[in-house]
Amino acid sequence: MKIPLILLIGIIPALLFSCHDEKTDVPIKKAIYTNIDREHYHETDSLFFGLKNLLDSPAYFYVCSGYPKPIPEIEKLEKNIWLIERSPLCNDFSSYCCGEFIKTGTIGDAITLEGLEAGTYRLKFTFSIYNSENQPVNYESRSENFYID
Repeated sequence: MKIPLILLIGIIPALLFSCHDEKTDVPIKKAIYTNIDREHYHETDSLFFGLKNLLDSPAYFYVCSGYPKPIPEIEKLEKNIWLIERSPLCNDFSSYCCGEFIKTGTIGDAITLEGLEAGTYRLKFTFSIYNSENQPVNYESRSENFYID
């Protein structure tokens, strides 16, 4: 009976220490993530998207026509090249720089897909962030591809 008890006393601490050193957490990339609600749409649908700022600092965006959230460009895949299919039109009266997308913040919104032909698309958001030298640089976040049937 003493042998199994000795084995048990030796095995339990070994298991605890071996599990203690394992790193099972997946590191999260510091980025602005763009998520969309699904992959396939029709021209009459609305596309719901969410943005999550996991950078170490706020990001800034151009406020277009007074709208308080970032407005994406829509890119279309044509012959293996991404081209801008739709870009926001902003008036000069109530458009300005900059709206702030706070660190760890989330933004949700929707856009209409009316007028877009069948094809492969993605959303592109452009932000300004400050680099380590405290200079503003452009930062882009793109969604996964989606399809209009």
